[in-house]
Amino acid sequence: MISRVEWIVCERTSRWASALRMALAADETPHELREMRHFAEINAELAGRPITLAAFEVRRDNFAEVLAWLPRVRQQFSQVRFIGLIDGSLVDDQAVVGEALLEAGVTLVTTSPRRLEAICRLVRHQTSQAGEIAENSPLVDQLWAALPWQTG
Repeated sequence: MISRVEWIVCERTSRWASALRMALAADETPHELREMRHFAEINAELAGRPITLAAFEVRRDNFAEVLAWLPRVRQQFSQVRFIGLIDGSLVDDQAVVGEALLEAGVTLVTTSPRRLEAICRLVRHQTSQAGEIAENSPLVDQLWAALPWQTG
């Protein structure tokens, strides 16, 4: 049974989400990606359903907010892997911002929608882990999860 990785992308536009959808489709990795515009939406989404990955855009105008938000949300949702998407407004400070995000607990950082190979590898890994868990679960649970109207 092939499982899909459920994840969310929080950004102002759909630039990162579109690039991620194209990269994952080309990689033939099953996934379900939902878009958000605000950090509060991420918190609500994580509280409402099990999400594997959460990516968020880091800009010059929200960097301080991200650094304050990330430790709280990581503590509350320890099973979620977070990915920092560094915006071009931080082009001169990408290394410092990337280090700060990794220190704050993100799993991955990327600086361009054209450089998504590491994210695709992470999604493939999460997909294989989800598949192994699904294969080892009771048959009734596997069948229930395979129903087309199931959301998680």
